[in-house]
Amino acid sequence: MSDLIETFSVVIRSGLPTREREFLSHLAHEIMGPSGESLLELRCKTINTAHHRYLEADVFGHDGVQIMHVQIPHEFVLLIAGEGISRTIGFSA
Repeated sequence: MSDLIETFSVVIRSGLPTREREFLSHLAHEIMGPSGESLLELRCKTINTAHHRYLEADVFGHDGVQIMHVQIPHEFVLLIAGEGISRTIGFSA
């Protein structure tokens, strides 16, 4: 079970179209932003920001055990938190 450790948190921006938000809500936990808006948080084992269009992530399901590999458009991502995040396209200063 030691390999089932949450390493990254990916917060999805508010204002997504309904279909995209509904789809991602099946993978995410709902959190409240500073202005009271509803945001989606993905709890991830691994992420890869190297693709020019998508964030690749191994996301924990709601049960905290099952992991699903997903690709999410960079423009959906508000924040990535965790140690050792590489600064690649889409997230460079």
